[in-house]
Amino acid sequence: FLQHEKWLCSMLGDVQELPFLDDPRYQQQRDVLESRIRSEINLLQDRRLRDWCKQTPPTADHSAPQAEHYHWMARLLSRPGMEDIMSSANRHAETVPKEKQRDIWDAPLFQNFKGPDGISSFAHGPSHESRYLFSLSIDGFNPFYTKVAKQNVSVTGIYMVCLNLPPHLRYLPENTYLVGIIP
Repeated sequence: FLQHEKWLCSMLGDVQELPFLDDPRYQQQRDVLESRIRSEINLLQDRRLRDWCKQTPPTADHSAPQAEHYHWMARLLSRPGMEDIMSSANRHAETVPKEKQRDIWDAPLFQNFKGPDGISSFAHGPSHESRYLFSLSIDGFNPFYTKVAKQNVSVTGIYMVCLNLPPHLRYLPENTYLVGIIP
């Protein structure tokens, strides 16, 4: 296909460079020849596209995981009192950094982390906005508990945790989001 396409493109270039010699018959013949070459190139490209589509496996719809995340977040926020609990983390971050850090929000990094405007603090957003901070956790384990013939197998879970929740609620199963599993 590539050699044939290269030859057709070369022919098209040669035909386009032909002189007219101020004769309308030459112009007409040149136009006919050019249209035939272009139609042959189009047929070749259509065939190549059909062949490509045959060998390409169908791809998964990647919008579903993102939609799942939005649904999970909506369910989390719709639980009674949860939005108030989560916004309290931002208020907690407004305090002066402590010598002894007991939570991730005590770290100066999050108090000094800049918002989208590059000036204001991420944690101290406008009152009409909610700002959420997430951590991505990865944990692997042996599903056979190393009992069956000492197999070297692991399964890895990828979890997302909302750091706006207080530590005693943060890692409860109903408050974590399973992003994916790596077999």
